Amino acid sequence: ASHRGAAPGLPLDVDRAATGGAGDGQLPALPVDFVPVAPIVDGEAGDPAWASAAPIIVHTWRGANFPSGAVPVTIRAARDKTYAYFLFEWPDSTRSQKHLPLQKTKAGWRVLETSYAIHDENAYYEDKFAVLLARTPRLAAAGTAHLGSRPLADKPAPAGGRGLHYTNDESMVDMWHWKSVRPGPIGQVDDNYFGPPGPAPADSGERYTGGYRQDTNSHGGFVQNWKKLDAGVVQPLFLPRDPRALHRLGQMDLRPNAGDKGEWWLPATLTVPYSADLDALFPIGTILPSVIIEGPFEGDRGDVRAVGRWTNGQWRLEVSRKLDTGSGNDVPIEDGIFLWVAAFDHSQTRHSQHLHPLRLKFQ
Repeated sequence: ASHRGAAPGLPLDVDRAATGGAGDGQLPALPVDFVPVAPIVDGEAGDPAWASAAPIIVHTWRGANFPSGAVPVTIRAARDKTYAYFLFEWPDSTRSQKHLPLQKTKAGWRVLETSYAIHDENAYYEDKFAVLLARTPRLAAAGTAHLGSRPLADKPAPAGGRGLHYTNDESMVDMWHWKSVRPGPIGQVDDNYFGPPGPAPADSGERYTGGYRQDTNSHGGFVQNWKKLDAGVVQPLFLPRDPRALHRLGQMDLRPNAGDKGEWWLPATLTVPYSADLDALFPIGTILPSVIIEGPFEGDRGDVRAVGRWTNGQWRLEVSRKLDTGSGNDVPIEDGIFLWVAAFDHSQTRHSQHLHPLRLKFQ
């Protein structure tokens, strides 16, 4: 990888066009300083730990909906005896929260989407961010990205024809998937991983994800408020017990590229199972969130705390996790571990990317 040296106090700017064949020692380092006072995970950058942390800018590209696909991501890192802390910042002109909302029509509830049927939605989706932690610096996301319409001859093809994530050597790569609506509101990252290819699903209509899986979850999380997309018309699983609960949605601008205000999700405590009698209280044109949040993840899937805030055209995401969770689904955060990042601008899968990772360097 190549980089330009920064003046004291200025970010180190990592070129997006990194040269191939770089050895581990040549990869740009992300300093992880020991701090006496841990930053508060609140999505703000005013903590002393962030004032002293050296920022690194990673240039990512090919991100759908971003101008020219380019997204510079500024990263800071710190640690104490137990936890690692990261601050990620990237530009995004709109706060996008419309995750597959439901709209009531004369024919029933319709899912607002353009390509969700092939798992390639780039209009009605939330902003997201991903972090990959691996023990190897191999290209293509630590060797987990397998492109093409059918990467595994004996497994189902990806519906969108763009490939799958999985490992070829029984190894595991840690993947933090922050979703601004699922489960961003409860202060967590969805803790996932890439492992060996899994078995084909029993239901032929279910999405096959290769080696992409969620960590173990004992309780909590979110549910999608409908089971199966059928010609765009669905029956919600839950409805607000009081129609006034939908006021939390705030500004309802249904243009895909428009920014959103309010909360585009519902707590499970404000909902009841679907009934036709309750449905009748909601007029034609009503917008209903497709995300129902039950509560924080419990277990491995809830290991990573995070708070994201969008302000003036920029997301700021503050994250913390134990240095070593003791879970076989997690990569320990230690000196020499490799890190990639990816930003999603209201896109399901077409995230930004960069070739070479950063190497964590404990100071």
